[in-house]
Amino acid sequence: MTSSCPLDHFVVAVPNLQDTIDYWTRHFGITPVIGGRHTATGTWNALLALEDGAYLEFLAIDDSNTEFASSGKPYSFGVTREKCLVPQIITWAARSTNIEEDVRYESNASGLEPLPIRNGSRTRPDGSRLEWKITLPRGSKEQGDGYGVVPFLIDWLETKPEIHPAQTTPKGCRVKSMKILTPNVDRVAKELGDRKISYLRVEKGDVEEMVVEIETPSGKTATLGHWNRSINLRNASIDEGEKVNAIYNRLKFFPAKMDTDETVVVEVWGRWIGLGRIAGTSELSSREMAGIWVDEEYRNRGIARMIVSRLSASIQKLAPTHSIFCVPFSKLDGFYKQFGFYPHDVNASDVPESIRSKFNICATRFAETPCSLLKYQPLHMTPPT
Repeated sequence: MTSSCPLDHFVVAVPNLQDTIDYWTRHFGITPVIGGRHTATGTWNALLALEDGAYLEFLAIDDSNTEFASSGKPYSFGVTREKCLVPQIITWAARSTNIEEDVRYESNASGLEPLPIRNGSRTRPDGSRLEWKITLPRGSKEQGDGYGVVPFLIDWLETKPEIHPAQTTPKGCRVKSMKILTPNVDRVAKELGDRKISYLRVEKGDVEEMVVEIETPSGKTATLGHWNRSINLRNASIDEGEKVNAIYNRLKFFPAKMDTDETVVVEVWGRWIGLGRIAGTSELSSREMAGIWVDEEYRNRGIARMIVSRLSASIQKLAPTHSIFCVPFSKLDGFYKQFGFYPHDVNASDVPESIRSKFNICATRFAETPCSLLKYQPLHMTPPT
């Protein structure tokens, strides 16, 4: 790959373009603009300019393109609704002015098979059309086969420089750092060839991932990478009590007392996807882990483990002088056991009346899903039989 192919853009899969635009406006002080629709591949995008003629592309599935959705064809870059659930950087592009020549050069330099080339296009909001050619991942035949940490090439063909996305979208962001993590540094270095980007680093990592830091007008740094880098776990403020309890009310959970409970929230670019708390009981020497909730779309991604792990730090501080209880659905007993919670007799003398009452209410309220009473026992202790 020749050094004449500079960075063109990063592609970030997102669940919803408008939510993304709102979040970046509110949190980073800059508003991405709608780029257009990729009618042939079922997606649409929003864009932000970066320095040096590059840009940032937020890519989402275009729900208005029902014809494409029913076609069974793969979406751009192999994105799926599952992959778009949490914002994550999925690939990046290097700009070519003669893609056929650059593909030959890259193949000769690396000793690898030439990359296949495909045409692409989208319609801009003003009705004008952008057209380009891109390379596909090595060994793939269609655009839906997925990308990765090695860039694809893009040739904007006859596109006038003044309407390239980096020139027609909001400016003020710059790349602060760019790092490729990979178990196979030698392979990635070979495929990158003689690419010259001053802030690019290739390092050893357990999984293959690209991590990019973007400096924004607000002074905050946006870190883009694997999906878990877009998840924020934090303490909820007292002012957020209404929102917390709106969720609990919908779930028929007991409400939080924001002035006394320790409540944590998990969010993805401003969207709440998880809650949990340590609550008081009718006994001053007892506490309860309660209200553990994860949005259905985000389950089986380790979110509940993040919440409980965070709350466990408080539990361990309280445990020497407090009894800690939990009233989960029985099917989750095995999960809570990993954190030191074991079945406990609801009629035992150390069970606070408020916990006993909650257990009985839950047994009625969620009759179709049995509940358990668990008590925290330090992990080094022998669990009760």
